[in-house]
Amino acid sequence: MKPLDRNEQARLAELYSFNILDTPADAGLGRLAGLAARQCGMPIAVVTMVDADRQWYKCAIGLDFRQTCRSISFCARTVEAGEPLVVGDARRDPRFERNPLVTGPPHLVFYAGVPLTTARHHVLGALAVFDTRPRAITPGQLGLLEVLAEQVMARLELRRHAALLEALRASGERYMHAARASLWDWQLPGTRIEYGERFRAMLGYSAAEFPDCTDSLLAVLHPDDRAATRFALARHLRRRRQEPVRLEFRLRTRARGYRWLETTAQGIWAPSGRPLRVVGSTVDIHERKVTTVELARSNRALQMLSRCNEEVTRAADEPQLVARVCRLAVELGGYDMAWVSQANDDAARSIKPVAWYPDDERGALLAELPLTWSLFGASGEPCGQAVLSGQPVVCADFPAALGEAAPALRRAGFQTLVALPLRDKDHNFGLVALMSAREREVSPEEVCLLRELVDDLAIGIANLRAESERDRLRRAVVKVAAGVCARSGTAFFESLLGNLGEAVGARASFVARLLPGEPPTARTLVAMVDGRLVDNFDYRVAGSPCENLAGADHWVVTDRLRASFPPASPLGGLAPSAYAGQALIDSSGQRLGFLCALFAEPLQTHDVILSTMRIFAARVAFELEREIADARILDQAALLDKAQDAIIARGLDSTILFWNKGAERLYGWAAEEAIGRSLPELVQSSGGDLPGMHDDLMRRGECSGELEQRRKDGGALVVEGRWSLVRDSDGAPKSVLEINTDISRRKADERQIRRLAFYDSLTGLPNRALLLDRLGHAFAACGRARGAGALLFIDLDNFKSLNDTLGHDQGDVLLRQVAGRLRHCVRTSDTVARLGGDEFVILMENLPPAAGEASSAARLLADKILAAFVEVFALGITEHRATPSIGIALFDGRAGSIDELLRWADLAMYQAKAAGRNTMRFFDPRMQAAVSSRVALEADLRNGLLRGEFVVYHQPQFDTHLKLIGAEALVRWRHPARGLICPGEFIALAEETGLIVPLGGWMLERACAHLARWARRAETRELTLAANVSIRQFRQAGFVEEVLDVLARTGANPARLKLELTESLLISDVESTVATMAALKRAGVGFSLDDFGTGYSSLAYLKRLPLDQLKIDRSFVRDITTDANDAAIARTIIALGHSLGLAIIAEGVETEEQRQLLQENGCDAFQGFLLGPPAAA
Repeated sequence: MKPLDRNEQARLAELYSFNILDTPADAGLGRLAGLAARQCGMPIAVVTMVDADRQWYKCAIGLDFRQTCRSISFCARTVEAGEPLVVGDARRDPRFERNPLVTGPPHLVFYAGVPLTTARHHVLGALAVFDTRPRAITPGQLGLLEVLAEQVMARLELRRHAALLEALRASGERYMHAARASLWDWQLPGTRIEYGERFRAMLGYSAAEFPDCTDSLLAVLHPDDRAATRFALARHLRRRRQEPVRLEFRLRTRARGYRWLETTAQGIWAPSGRPLRVVGSTVDIHERKVTTVELARSNRALQMLSRCNEEVTRAADEPQLVARVCRLAVELGGYDMAWVSQANDDAARSIKPVAWYPDDERGALLAELPLTWSLFGASGEPCGQAVLSGQPVVCADFPAALGEAAPALRRAGFQTLVALPLRDKDHNFGLVALMSAREREVSPEEVCLLRELVDDLAIGIANLRAESERDRLRRAVVKVAAGVCARSGTAFFESLLGNLGEAVGARASFVARLLPGEPPTARTLVAMVDGRLVDNFDYRVAGSPCENLAGADHWVVTDRLRASFPPASPLGGLAPSAYAGQALIDSSGQRLGFLCALFAEPLQTHDVILSTMRIFAARVAFELEREIADARILDQAALLDKAQDAIIARGLDSTILFWNKGAERLYGWAAEEAIGRSLPELVQSSGGDLPGMHDDLMRRGECSGELEQRRKDGGALVVEGRWSLVRDSDGAPKSVLEINTDISRRKADERQIRRLAFYDSLTGLPNRALLLDRLGHAFAACGRARGAGALLFIDLDNFKSLNDTLGHDQGDVLLRQVAGRLRHCVRTSDTVARLGGDEFVILMENLPPAAGEASSAARLLADKILAAFVEVFALGITEHRATPSIGIALFDGRAGSIDELLRWADLAMYQAKAAGRNTMRFFDPRMQAAVSSRVALEADLRNGLLRGEFVVYHQPQFDTHLKLIGAEALVRWRHPARGLICPGEFIALAEETGLIVPLGGWMLERACAHLARWARRAETRELTLAANVSIRQFRQAGFVEEVLDVLARTGANPARLKLELTESLLISDVESTVATMAALKRAGVGFSLDDFGTGYSSLAYLKRLPLDQLKIDRSFVRDITTDANDAAIARTIIALGHSLGLAIIAEGVETEEQRQLLQENGCDAFQGFLLGPPAAA
């Protein structure tokens, strides 16, 4: 087992100190887990602890587990990370996709877990929620899990402290009495007390320093314990009981510190009842007492933390939350007073209480305290130090730190103060102060818990503030939508600024528009201060905060904003503290002006303010753009008559009011003829979406679209119309301005472009793009209506020969005539398309759903096409006969895809060609199976090479004396699923795909390695080994270097290597073949011509090749004893080889009769199952 590092050892030690692993489920933790499941909407929630090798479920909602291995634990990942972990879909996460909890029951998919962290920063386990489907979790839900995790840890800490306290109480007295007992004797009446030396030793005094008298004891007795001690002794002596009395009190030691002691005192009385003396023994209980007090305080702090977290999750607003936390600090934490203060960003950097408990006269005293977090004023004041440093501050004498306010604070009972800063991600925004009326020791553990409490409170306050800001923004947006949507002009801006000021809390706000010219100047359209309109004014942009909006969409100054506007303006005397501005940008990106807000107080946060102003600015920019557009229309009215486009103004009832020269040229109507008439009647508009354009015009103020219209002479034209609604000064619709552009030429060009894009330029038939589009529609229609269709793939037979003999121009003539004949064969609902070259496709739609009827219809069309091709094609003065091969695939829209359908038809067409051409074939699934099988075999072949699945077998070769002279290296494929595969099943595919090259190289490497191994043994040193070389491998550039490199690396003897070549090498490039063989021959490598007699054997080439051996193919050997022709061929090969000086070997020798006959005819060597089958090398 891997040794644990120190951090893990420390974590496990603290985990074991809780004594919780192998214990029953905790009901309290179950309630917290149930709350997590409900709040997050999850079916499963758990609290787990993770030790060195196990995960323990302390409670589980929706799961029935007690423990699991750590190795499969989701929560263990959270423990290791030390931070929240979210897994949206474990099935797609490499860390969990093979986890048995994911692949098997309970089939966990989603996980979100937060760590359970101790005060020492050790992660013990996790609080987690699961789901069995993929999903997401919101930041709010994740934050809630973190709060609940803190409550889980608080409960575990309470449990541990209770156990420690109980153990302490059970064992403390037994040990302390035995170890620290000390005696004393007080003689009555009088003040003499005899102290034992051990008593003095506990306090560190000598006899001289601590005389035997009551004054010595009273001098060191803690003031708070004097009254209780006197009362208890007096009551004991007065009652004259024989039972001893036990007292606990604090005595000051010589080192000036106080220690807790416990004394057991017994009175002795005279018969008359007069007390004579009091004797007793004393033990030191300081450690036990301090531990007990600390445990009690920690328990109170943990309870307070748990209750505070509950309030954070339940609180509806910030005042309610801070008030409840103050009350919890007093009632549960044992403090005499608690308050929450806000750290203000004003000039004095003041700290002001916002809530306190108890609600008595001390609250007024707090409000008057000069608390500050300024760098100079907070040097000795604990509240300011806490805010400045961001760290807790414990002050044993708070009044002393406040100077002049000290007497009033002491009278009010202020003494020890714990100041804890409230922090968010950016700054410290306040503090929580806890006060005790007496001097109080605060341990680091208690401070740590209190800090955790205050951090949780800060998160709760931040969430409530964010929610409050979102609510205010929503209300403001609703007001904008409801209040200004029906207004325009100045009334619109006034209403909008009023709502903006209320939404963001601004004292002043204004909308300003940029004026043309330099330097940049802005003019307010509406300005408002304290909710009242003020006079508009101009101001220079340079030097004002608006200057920054020239290059930014928004700008914020959070504090110390100087007077940035002209003194003469209504804003000049405001001297605001903060500023927020938003640029007004139109739809084209041009800056029109600014929307600005000024604030009396510094801005603590500004995200929500900017979000609000962004919404308002978009509405203002739209209104400004509309006004500019209306003004532009009016300003340019005089220029409309010179435009080339038809510009027409009409009333809301469509009566023509204006008709420019462009309209006269476009429509042929003079202005005098057109004005006063109805525009739709005059130009006869049609097409497009006239009702929709009218609705857009009235709703948005503008619209555009394409319309078909008529000229005066009746000629048709297409125009692009852009309509704008013109309003009067009150914003009411007044008229419509139409700008119509003649796009008839453009539309004609678009039609031509579409034809080029979707039709074949040679035949005029639909091309591949249009075919796929129609095929997609047909496929979907069949699926919906449960119909059928057919796809006919047509390829002209021997078309390449026509192109090669008569030329491509004649080929094009044939293709056009074929297209015409195909058109005459189909129905009007069918599609004839040309894919390219001599490939045509016919799509048949709306066929009967029954497979038999659909196939009959397709067969009928195919027969019709075959018949149409019987007649010769006239190619100029030449007559040509062409035949088609037709592949047919049926479809119903429910099985397969478009790509598969095209592939099926293509496969069927190739099947027709294989059947002799000029015929048709329907797609048979076995075709696809064969193709798929070949593809699968190719993939397996590639993987087999990578995984080393190929093995080498050797078949021995013998001479005429049956002496072993060598072997042939053969390859076998040890397939993981199909077992041992012979080369006949895969060598052809390897040749086609080029995989024969790496396979051959591997075989050559293995053969040379075997030769090198044989050379080390006397009995195999003289053997040769033949290795087959494919054409592709032999033709590879660098083949000679490859062979020589392998020989050099393995140390094999080249003279013992024989490369077997096939006759196909003799067909082409003989010169290159001879050169390659000669280079290897010079290195000592031998050559054998394999399968001799089965292929192209040229004696002229054969005598030029540096061969060593001819191999008689097994096809001649098989029937050599029964077939005279085979015997004659074998004799001829032997004679020919010997005449050329070559050795002869026969393969496939399986009977003794075959061997005898071959040997009688002069064969030199034999190979076959008779002498030895192939065996693993």
